[in-house]
This record gives sequence, C-alpha cells and structure tokens, in this order.
Amino acid sequence: MKLAGINELPLPHGAMDQILKGETGFTVVRGIQPDKIRGVIPVARLCEKVRFHPQARKIVQRKPIRVLHNDRVFLERLEAERVELRLGFENLPPTPIPPQLPYEEEGHIEQIEFANKKYPAGHLKLIGFERTLRQE
Repeated sequence: MKLAGINELPLPHGAMDQILKGETGFTVVRGIQPDKIRGVIPVARLCEKVRFHPQARKIVQRKPIRVLHNDRVFLERLEAERVELRLGFENLPPTPIPPQLPYEEEGHIEQIEFANKKYPAGHLKLIGFERTLRQE
C-alpha cells in the first residue's frame, strides 16, 4: 500500500485486516492527466463508462469496486446495471446443447466438444431482460 501511495486512503471496515491476513487482495488503478479531458474530471461519467464497458461488466457485478477521487471516497461501491425479467418468459423450456457441434472454416469441418465424461451436456434457457438505468 505504501508502494502504491495509498496507505492513508479510507478503506471499508475490516478490509485492512483481511489484506494483512492474506485473506484478500486488491487492485489499484491510478490515472494521471486523462486523455482528451480538460478542466474538471467527469468522475461520474467515467464511472458509467466503466460500469457499461463489455470487458468490465462481470468484474463490476462480482467484485466490490470503491471509487476514490483526490483521496476522497466518490462512490462507496460501483454497481452493475439492474436487469429486470420481462413478463412471459418465465416458463420457457430449456433447449439442450448437443454434445458436439460442427465448426467449418475454409472447407475444413471440426467437431467441437461441448460434453464429455468430465463435463455433462448443458442447456440454454431463454430469459427476456429489460435494461433499466438507475436514476441518481
């Protein structure tokens, strides 16, 4: 934490104990002079970009992300978008996934294995979602 220059930052309750015991780790992302941004840094807009970025969605859903700006807590936890189920999709039957599917490229066909002794065959379930944006 000293190396990253964050030993004085306010951490969530109990986080320091977990770090010192080796029960958890952390990632530090620091920005210096953002590209194409002049004047006041639009922290809220940057948070929204991270929240909806395809490569960050899973992390935002699964890991607690605290946003600090100028050594102060800006956002206690960055949360993923809320997705509501659409009515009428509750009782659709699952569609079995075949154990193998063909993949063709340049005339060559390869069988891609989706199930074996170690991994049983799966299924797909169609669920309708409506995207809702949080109003803050």
